[in-house]
Amino acid sequence: MAPATAVAEAAPAATGAPAAAPRMEQFRRLFEERAAGRVASLDEELRAASLAELLAVGFPLRHDEEWVHTPLRAVAEARYRLGSAVPAAPAADARGAKLVRELVAGEPVALLTCNGVPAAPAVLAPRAGGAAHQPDIPGVRAARGDLWPRCREAFTRPLTTAFTRLARAFGDHTVLHCDAAAGLAPLHLVHLVESGVLAAPRVTIRIAPGARVTLVESCVALDGVAQAGGADRGGHGGANGAAANGRRAPGGPARAASLSCAETEIRLGAGAVLTYVRVQAVGADAFDFGTTTVVQERDSELHGLSMALGGRIARHTCNVLAAAPGTTSRLGGATVAAGAQLLDHHTYLEHAAPGCASRQLYKTVLGRGGHGVFSGRILVRPVAQQTDAFQLNQNLLLGDARVDTKPQLEIGADDVRCTHGATTGRLNNDQLFYLQARAIPRAAAVRMLARGFLDEVVGDLPGGALRPRLLNLLHRRLDRLVESGT
Repeated sequence: MAPATAVAEAAPAATGAPAAAPRMEQFRRLFEERAAGRVASLDEELRAASLAELLAVGFPLRHDEEWVHTPLRAVAEARYRLGSAVPAAPAADARGAKLVRELVAGEPVALLTCNGVPAAPAVLAPRAGGAAHQPDIPGVRAARGDLWPRCREAFTRPLTTAFTRLARAFGDHTVLHCDAAAGLAPLHLVHLVESGVLAAPRVTIRIAPGARVTLVESCVALDGVAQAGGADRGGHGGANGAAANGRRAPGGPARAASLSCAETEIRLGAGAVLTYVRVQAVGADAFDFGTTTVVQERDSELHGLSMALGGRIARHTCNVLAAAPGTTSRLGGATVAAGAQLLDHHTYLEHAAPGCASRQLYKTVLGRGGHGVFSGRILVRPVAQQTDAFQLNQNLLLGDARVDTKPQLEIGADDVRCTHGATTGRLNNDQLFYLQARAIPRAAAVRMLARGFLDEVVGDLPGGALRPRLLNLLHRRLDRLVESGT
């Protein structure tokens, strides 16, 4: 069966489905464009099945509890195109490429994609020097993977979303095997996205038992990260929002919105230690819906950090399964948003074995007009006795902004210690007065206090060499927010 035919036959199967809606038809056309000239295979049939599911179910609506605070109308109504591994314009001198080179700092790049397609090192390389892209990295082996996900099968809760369906329909799948020889030097996964492109890279990472690995995954717009206060105030794509196809920068042409939905699956072997950092720095007009799913085996450790800095509407979903006794996970999040930005963190942590511990600390700084969302759910199965779980979401408002926070606990065991909470507030006036009384200008005092608020999340991360680069990126974004007026 040819892929395009499979989609045409499968989509009408769901009665009353919104598959015929014009806003979804573009994905069928893009799929047919992508499938042109490809040989029919099992992979292509699986892709067609994933697209048929998407066309039948559509994007979530506002009455869906998981998406009630993150409207997707603008995402569905925007028009996208397929990109290639070679950018339409030279990328080496683009702002996004410079940001990546600063973050990579000469360390090995295990995977580089451009517009969701594995790309050549020359995409990032400037005219002289720059980031190291090493296809042969000690302790790391890359291969093509099949399309069907493996990690999420172990969870009790369905983890499939419209965006994981997009990733399975359009994404090229890479599998990375990391063993003990990989060492502690950070390995980088870099996803570059052009304006107006649908990008859906997929990667599965298998960490060998006993290995210690640091992974930094970056999703970056080639034209640079969103500027605080640079977006319009018209909302998140409603009737009074910006045009669905993009925004017009002052004095410049309208830029088309991009949609990136990277899917990353990680399996931690017994006794392995993983430090995982995700940096989201897409453009002001971009939509980003990345998903990270981690399965932990016995006595493994996960140290995770998600930084959300750019985008018009963005969500990072992090799913973690403590599948065997003795696992430890520490998840952190740092978000900076203003203007019409809506930045969202969703976490789902499932304790499925006894004697496991988890800690979550997510912090958000919002300037005028920003919207922050946090939803964190911890599920403790009846077998998971002696679970120690902690979850805290803290939000700092520097202007008139909106926060929606929903920490959740679902406990099926009786010998556990589980706590969760959320706070939202403004800067302490006494602290501001103290700093200003010592001749520190108000803007500088606000920067100092806001930096101190967010630095705790990054400070929890192991790895001294990487931490200063992450703090520098976070501080620059925060400084722009303060300078724009909150």
